[in-house]
Amino acid sequence: MILLFSCGQSNAAIIPLYSASEYSNYVASYDPFTGQEQSSFNVGRDPSAIAFDSLGNLFVASQYSNFVASYDPFTGQEQSSFNVGRDPSALAFDSLGNLFFASQYSNYVASYDPFTGQEQSSFNVGRDPSALAFDSLGNLFVASQYSNFVASYDPFTGQEQSSFNVGRDPNALAFYAVPTPGTITLIFPALFIMLICSRKRFPKINVT
Repeated sequence: MILLFSCGQSNAAIIPLYSASEYSNYVASYDPFTGQEQSSFNVGRDPSAIAFDSLGNLFVASQYSNFVASYDPFTGQEQSSFNVGRDPSALAFDSLGNLFFASQYSNYVASYDPFTGQEQSSFNVGRDPSALAFDSLGNLFVASQYSNFVASYDPFTGQEQSSFNVGRDPNALAFYAVPTPGTITLIFPALFIMLICSRKRFPKINVT
């Protein structure tokens, strides 16, 4: 299961949480406070990763069919689709709007123009890349699920910058972000791994 918060609108009372069901081929949205399902719609086979662009469009990767499609997250209407390399297991947008995907079984990361589907760059990474996350400086972090480490890369050159071991089988990454007044844009699928394992808690944050 993949979880993601929609960018939503600045005046939205509740920002929905989206979940993809890999083996049932659908995406659903939920109220993150009550767990109440709000909507659901069918997508292509085996949705393995989801990501929102800055315009609120939902992109869904189909791992075993090797394509990415975009949807209106409220109506479920497919807007576009394009083929990508083998086994897309993770998706993430950088701050410039480029879409990055990780190929878990081919051990590389590639970036695409999400509007044309044109591949822009690719580079090899460690074994079994299972999750992607960008930090606020634009560095790309990649989790290696079966090798139990996380590495950071320059997304333009593919140069590895750092790496460190983590707990077993990391399959999701996310950076904690302090909400800013008026708007909230949160992506929470896990660099939360170690925090969750150690049962640390964050202070309650009031958003006005």
